[in-house]
Amino acid sequence: YYARAHTVVEGKHVWSDEVVFVVRGPAGQPVREFTIKAGNSGFEPSVIEVKKGDLVVITFEVADDAHANGIRIVSPGWEGAPALMPGQKHEVQFTASNTFDYRMFWLAGSLLKGTGTVKVTV
Repeated sequence: YYARAHTVVEGKHVWSDEVVFVVRGPAGQPVREFTIKAGNSGFEPSVIEVKKGDLVVITFEVADDAHANGIRIVSPGWEGAPALMPGQKHEVQFTASNTFDYRMFWLAGSLLKGTGTVKVTV
């Protein structure tokens, strides 16, 4: 992440230099945040890459074109798989340890509609 300060002095906009910083989790590990869209054609992006030990926060945003009866996103990488309706968001958190896949199913008929991957590197 990066930040800059902004102010107005005598009617002129003034910006500070950029400062780069790393957000860390409770155990001091880097935090990696992602937003993944889940729609009728799958996940976007479908692959994310993190380092082993990172605290990963994924917000799934269910697109309006997702099945009207809802979807479920399941994975061995986190607990819980609530039913989600178009327009809803769901956040998962975990510490990256191994590469794994997650899958999206329509609630009506349990049809597999997409697969995503969390790729964990050393």
